[in-house]
Amino acid sequence: MAIAGELNVNKLYEIIVRLPILFKNSKKWLAIITRKSGRWLLTRAGFIIPLADTRKNDAAKDKNLLYVAVLLPSGLGNALISFAWVQKFLRDVPTKICIDLYAPSHLAKYLCTDISFVDTIYNKALFPITTGYDLKLRLSHFVEVASFNMANISFVSSQLAETISKWFLFSQTHGKYIKRAPQYDGAWAKLCGLMGWNRWSELGASGGLAFSEQDIGLLPVPKNENEILRHLKLAAGQYITVHTGASAKPSQRQTKNWPLSHWEKFCSLLKEQRPDILLVQIGTADNHNIRGVDLNLSGKTTLESLAVVLKNARLHVDEDSGLVQMRHLLHGKSVVLFGPTVAAYTGLPGNVNLVSPICSGCLGLENDWKDKCVLRYETSRSCLEALPPSLVAKEVFKCLNVGFHQGNQGIKPEAGFSQGVQNG
Repeated sequence: MAIAGELNVNKLYEIIVRLPILFKNSKKWLAIITRKSGRWLLTRAGFIIPLADTRKNDAAKDKNLLYVAVLLPSGLGNALISFAWVQKFLRDVPTKICIDLYAPSHLAKYLCTDISFVDTIYNKALFPITTGYDLKLRLSHFVEVASFNMANISFVSSQLAETISKWFLFSQTHGKYIKRAPQYDGAWAKLCGLMGWNRWSELGASGGLAFSEQDIGLLPVPKNENEILRHLKLAAGQYITVHTGASAKPSQRQTKNWPLSHWEKFCSLLKEQRPDILLVQIGTADNHNIRGVDLNLSGKTTLESLAVVLKNARLHVDEDSGLVQMRHLLHGKSVVLFGPTVAAYTGLPGNVNLVSPICSGCLGLENDWKDKCVLRYETSRSCLEALPPSLVAKEVFKCLNVGFHQGNQGIKPEAGFSQGVQNG
């Protein structure tokens, strides 16, 4: 598996490819020129920039193979769920497939670790303009069919052709939820609840390919994980990871963030009862620092080292975030705090999902639901304010009383499929 060379300079490509979004007369701003020497981007200013040719050369194609391009979503949790779906797709489809992924560059570099079932990973910005595939899929809430060559697909597999027809019909009838996101996110979550779908099983909602949170698949874990742990001065099973998406800037904090005072009280309660367990904060550099943790790794890890830290943690405590999905994919258990988001939709059955006792699930009811309480309550009356640190600590102590079992042992050819949460 290879990473396309343009990933190293992809930011420039991404800016240029997005120019049509910024200007009404997009055709004046961007043209794609195809020559024998390759493909080029021509800007209105006269700049000509070479593009690596992501098309599959017809002359070099194996007629018994299907060439598929898959666009992963940008968010970490959504992208990793989609990555698990790709593996299920390759396992269950009764034909040989050459698959390319289109993903954000930082995610692509992480996913390339010892992954042999993907041919090439390209920058996501190239997906709209790439050609030559038998099938192009966008993965979001469900499988969207961007383009397909039904003649080639039917020749190789009539069963897959039928599955693609189901995907296409489903994306046509439910496309409004994607086109009008995030305004329709709440309506989609409500529909999923009525239909019995969650964030994982929605990708199988069309009936084309069954999929659930049990289809964990393989997630890259660096082979030198013991070295990474030693460098961070951590021992497997001897620490808890905590994460808050709360920004260090008060104006950027969201309604799904547990109050910082609650986080600090929780840390105090935990250290009183279990001083032997280290508290390790993870996240991005702009996350608010939680007072009371023993080690703050926010903004100090790559996705590769973050996977090692999450995998070897005794437990993970978080708000509803992508790191919870990553922890699940590493076969680990989490204690998750739910306020405006819907636990029945994004919650995982192997986790401890704590829902606000006074109000919850207002996802998408107002355009500004992430920033302001839908009922316009002040912080002191917000949904997550009603989840006391003592309750969270109590649930964490219960989990700590169960022995530690290390999860995903890394990339192995047949390991990791159809396994539930194993860590205690």
